[in-house]
Amino acid sequence: MVYFIGNIMPYITVSIFLGGLTWHLWRWTAPRIPHFVALSPFPKSWAGSVGFIVWQILTFWNILKFDRRLWIGAWPMHVAIGAIIGGHVLGIYTLGTQFHMIFPYAISEALSESLSDILGKTMGVVFVAAAAYLLYRRFAYDRVAAVSAPSDYLHMFLLLAIGGIGVYMRFVPTASLHYHEAREFLA
Repeated sequence: MVYFIGNIMPYITVSIFLGGLTWHLWRWTAPRIPHFVALSPFPKSWAGSVGFIVWQILTFWNILKFDRRLWIGAWPMHVAIGAIIGGHVLGIYTLGTQFHMIFPYAISEALSESLSDILGKTMGVVFVAAAAYLLYRRFAYDRVAAVSAPSDYLHMFLLLAIGGIGVYMRFVPTASLHYHEAREFLA
């Protein structure tokens, strides 16, 4: 039973989740009306509507259109957190040599580790700065403060604390953790 719960059930859960997510995305992109709407500027094909949805997700288009001040903080924060998560996964898996694996003749292993360090520092600072800006917005603008719950402030402080610890670990050599140590801890 323990083997089933620990080793088999996670795969079943992820499969059901991805299947349901795919089903819902497919249903959302399917046409809802049987006739052509001439006023709609949206794509007419399935691939076009999937591309349009992906483009809107990646650029935060609706936020950019309606609230540029929010977009200035939200988009960089989400791009940075995506890069940070990807960097953690690739960096720990490849022990910081992911750039050397992609361009083995152009980038050495030492340069790859340096690039990982530079990108990690940059994305960490961008994340903390964007999160601090979004927290500032909650305090500075009355409209945003009016719709903010106490849990929203707690979430922003939690994100700032996690990001701040990560930036501290990147910039202070005695607090940093090397790739081998992180891999051993996760193994």
